[in-house]
Amino acid sequence: MAAELADEYRARGVTGPPERTVLDVVPASLGGDGTGWRVRYVPFNGGGPVPADLVARGGRQRVVVTLGTALSRTAGARYVDRLIEQAATVDADFLLALGGADLAPLGELPPSVGRLASRRRRADLRC
Repeated sequence: MAAELADEYRARGVTGPPERTVLDVVPASLGGDGTGWRVRYVPFNGGGPVPADLVARGGRQRVVVTLGTALSRTAGARYVDRLIEQAATVDADFLLALGGADLAPLGELPPSVGRLASRRRRADLRC
């Protein structure tokens, strides 16, 4: 990358980094080699309002479960069935953010498990 930016560095009268720098997106608690700069991956998928019932803190911890949009779309909710079974034994509220995945195969959800209604992406809206 430094070689690609050499002209930019010269134009601004600065030198590039003296050596390569690794951006390590792995949290320290999960490992990584520790030689790079620790950074946090923060995705941005567009803005939108926060549902009113999620703004206030509840009386219990809240756990949000997501598989990402691609896996939710292709696999549905089948990968969360064991989590759903265990949710009833944990003192927490679980919120499934699974997009439009069909939850019917999971049967009746425990009272501590709710679904975050999917919202349409701006790209999906036709004006």
